[in-house]
Amino acid sequence: LEIMCLPYTYLASAWRGGRRHALFDQVERCCIFLGYPASGHSLVGALLDAHPDMVVSHELGLMKYVFARFQRNQLYQLMLDKSDAFARRDRVWSGYSYQVPGQWQGRWRQLRVIGDKKGMSTSLWMGSRPHRLDQLRESIGVPVKVIQAVRNPFDNIATMLRKGQEGGTKLDECINTYQRLSGFIKNARTWIGEDDLYDLRHEDFVADPKNHLVALCRFLQVDAPQDYIEACASIVFESPRKTRHGTTWTAEQISRVNDCIARYDHLHGYRFEE
Repeated sequence: LEIMCLPYTYLASAWRGGRRHALFDQVERCCIFLGYPASGHSLVGALLDAHPDMVVSHELGLMKYVFARFQRNQLYQLMLDKSDAFARRDRVWSGYSYQVPGQWQGRWRQLRVIGDKKGMSTSLWMGSRPHRLDQLRESIGVPVKVIQAVRNPFDNIATMLRKGQEGGTKLDECINTYQRLSGFIKNARTWIGEDDLYDLRHEDFVADPKNHLVALCRFLQVDAPQDYIEACASIVFESPRKTRHGTTWTAEQISRVNDCIARYDHLHGYRFEE
């Protein structure tokens, strides 16, 4: 259905985005997310969207539109629309509210940074076709900043299992998916310059959201107003959820995940027991 709607979306975004050409000329950077599902991307994306000079859409899947050759104004318009739609739904996702009190979600003061939060989709698109990042850069004409939020792989996989159990998903299938994604992410990272990649561990962010938000603002080259930082920190849960402990693992399954951790640098240091 989504593919069938692309021609209409192409025309509608071209018309509406074209009317905002002057606004989009103000954009200085684009921000996208790379990574696994259930790694804290939704939280970080919602907090960045609350900044007065940023709009970060929720679950647009920007890279498929880049693949379909949508141009700058169209891509930006789609991101604005998606951010606005999520704000009108009170930013509830997977049973959790990402509403930041008194801040700028779904609107902006000055549109300096625009982006999309859909880490797994970006990983699949860029990991299998890394040149799509260059295509995005050419389409929008501004630097592309990439945030990779990672979480303990055992928690990632356990959450993937929980969300897929209604469809009969098994733990081994989730481990297989995680391993494949890890390969895609490694490929994608090779196309991102060191200055354009921000590695963020979910557990570290939850433990100290204020300092990490300040660092993210610095990475995206915007200021970090104190009221914004305080409001964002107020909605961050007190500790990360260790969903791995609600799942039954065999020794062989734990070993498979440990092998994956050892293979990929961005996962080093994680363990089942902490």
